[in-house]
Amino acid sequence: MMKLYGYWRSTAAYRVRIALNLKGLSADHVSVHLVKDGGQQHAADYVAKNPTIWCPRWSFRTALS
Repeated sequence: MMKLYGYWRSTAAYRVRIALNLKGLSADHVSVHLVKDGGQQHAADYVAKNPTIWCPRWSFRTALS
């Protein structure tokens, strides 16, 4: 299961979506609003997943993890 945390206007997240499509992969998209409420990337639950608070964030699980 892959998840892509990103902001809809992010060109970096757009490039990740393009690369996933070119590879024939799909990911669940989770919206992270970079402006609303002072930036949702600063929320405690997002920081726990991504301490660098960068967006986009791509997470995936392998059979080994």
